[in-house]
Amino acid sequence: MMLSLPIADWMAVTEEAVLEVATIALSTSDCKLGSHDGGATQALGAYLALLGHDTSLQVGLLSDASGCQLLSKMLLGMAPEEENLSDSDIADAMCELINVIAGGIKRRVSDRLQINLGLPLFVAGVPRPGHHSHVVLTQVRIADAFAAVLLMSPRTQQETATTAGDAGARAIGRGAVS
Repeated sequence: MMLSLPIADWMAVTEEAVLEVATIALSTSDCKLGSHDGGATQALGAYLALLGHDTSLQVGLLSDASGCQLLSKMLLGMAPEEENLSDSDIADAMCELINVIAGGIKRRVSDRLQINLGLPLFVAGVPRPGHHSHVVLTQVRIADAFAAVLLMSPRTQQETATTAGDAGARAIGRGAVS
């Protein structure tokens, strides 16, 4: 299955959706896209599938434990200094964030194609796609939380043949955040 839009277009609408979620759901205008020097290891996060006739794509929001804690508190309208949320509450909040981001993506492409949203899944661990996967990511800073927004799609047969000698998929990143 191929992507019905170029991956760069998918990332552009994903970035727009992230900015919208930061402003509306997280109540902050302090959101910058691009690479950053934050300490996030992106080892925790939520993923959601976007599926359509010619589309198979995973979108993910990844951060470290402190970033997930802060993003979850922001979603729930809590101050950073309030009592920490449970792991279960963090997983639920991160899944809700990726669900809202995916909804924003779906709305932005609805005039061009029909896609369905899968169920969000919270995962602990760094994604390690094989050479059959194409990964694009954008680093993001939302307030004091450092995170990454990731898109993963199957490679075309031609792309797979070109990268067959690689040890794994290469992630393509976005510019610097200050």
